[in-house]
Amino acid sequence: MSSRITKRYASAFLEFSERNAITEMTITDVKHFLEACRENKEFLVFLKSPVVKVSKKKKVLHAAFENVFCRETLNFIDLIADNQRENLLFEIFTEFLELYKQKNGIVTAELTTAVPVDRELAEKIKEFVRKVSSSKSVELVNKTDPSIIGGFKIKFHDKLLDATIVHELKEIRKRMIK
Repeated sequence: MSSRITKRYASAFLEFSERNAITEMTITDVKHFLEACRENKEFLVFLKSPVVKVSKKKKVLHAAFENVFCRETLNFIDLIADNQRENLLFEIFTEFLELYKQKNGIVTAELTTAVPVDRELAEKIKEFVRKVSSSKSVELVNKTDPSIIGGFKIKFHDKLLDATIVHELKEIRKRMIK
């Protein structure tokens, strides 16, 4: 998914952040940027547009994030824009987070349930994933999907643990057909 260009920029920004002890601030900025892009698809289309001038994109980025991001993140965004790579910002920041997680042993797990889970159960699931994946930490993304009826699904790395009622019913059906 990520090109050499996005990896290089992401890696350089992560190194810079670590060297200057601002990693937590840049992580917060990057997550905020990615969330803004996911919530507002037009913003991402705007950034990727070859028709819009770089100077206009920089003005919009500064207007949107100047009072939110640390100076170093804004400077990095300017560098990306000056090198005419602003269309890759989303991918660069996504890669930045992935590199950070890899380096720090953090696994992102997606939990899907029919109803929202409470904090206690979420912590137990995080602990289970941490042990199974041999990671230092787990970020849990909770999703609800009433169509699974009950049970849960956990995705992390390339693994899927499907303990949903729908899955169990399908398995029973397969056994009955045989």
